[in-house]
Amino acid sequence: MTHGKRAFVDAHMHLWDSIANPWYAFPVPGNDWGLGLKDCFPARFLLAEYGQAVASMDVRKCVHVTAVTRAKDAVAESRWIEAVARAEPLIRATVGTVDLAMSLNEIETALDRETASPRFRGIRILNGMDYDDPLSQGILRTLTRRKLVYDAVTRFDKGIAAAAAALRGHEQLTVILEHCGWPSTHGTDQFTSWRRELRELAALPNTYCKLSGVGMWTHQADSQVLGSYYQACIDLFGPERCMFASNFPVDLSYGQADAVFAAFEAVAQKYNAREQAALFGGVAEQIYLI
Repeated sequence: MTHGKRAFVDAHMHLWDSIANPWYAFPVPGNDWGLGLKDCFPARFLLAEYGQAVASMDVRKCVHVTAVTRAKDAVAESRWIEAVARAEPLIRATVGTVDLAMSLNEIETALDRETASPRFRGIRILNGMDYDDPLSQGILRTLTRRKLVYDAVTRFDKGIAAAAAALRGHEQLTVILEHCGWPSTHGTDQFTSWRRELRELAALPNTYCKLSGVGMWTHQADSQVLGSYYQACIDLFGPERCMFASNFPVDLSYGQADAVFAAFEAVAQKYNAREQAALFGGVAEQIYLI
């Protein structure tokens, strides 16, 4: 560990070059999907920019998560990030996606192609899945058979509860809830309802939670505000099933990187050294096999 810096395994980060690789249709101020953006995302965010953002931490390993906004571009992005990762050992695992317009057989073929990479660990579906759709259930069974993880993207107000209900039939699948369940932040009643839904998912022993992304919905990087969400997640999942993650560069839209890390530290101080090590990297290493 670098002297004075916290060892950290970043369980969720993105790289992109939207100038060279036209795979991204990002939100913009005024048409930002409710993200409260004041500025556009950077056109490029590569390892040099990531390294500057996390300079105050001793980042040991990263999990790269797909950022394509059109699933048809996932294969091209996977090839690109695989080339980046071969040259930079910091990226130890990748999470891709699949195109829900494909048949289950086509999706299975795509996953088999992706698993040729030693770094590929599973998928996320950026717009979420309709769990009542037989295709979604087939995808979850396919992930289980291939021992891949499912990074669950949900939306608050019944979305987390719907995921919990559907996933009760997939006990052997490792499920990671992204960004604390993408909570909404419109007062105490909303927070209480979000926490109630979160409890349903946390009751499933094969579920884990990424402590990240809250800035997207609070539109700020206040460590006390972020920490209130992180703490609620840890209270329900336990430190052995939670992992800190930067969500950079997206969360850099709401404040400085050190404000995000300050929120991590403030919450972590309530736990012993073993639990802190789990939150800052041990859980991510276990789940993503890195």
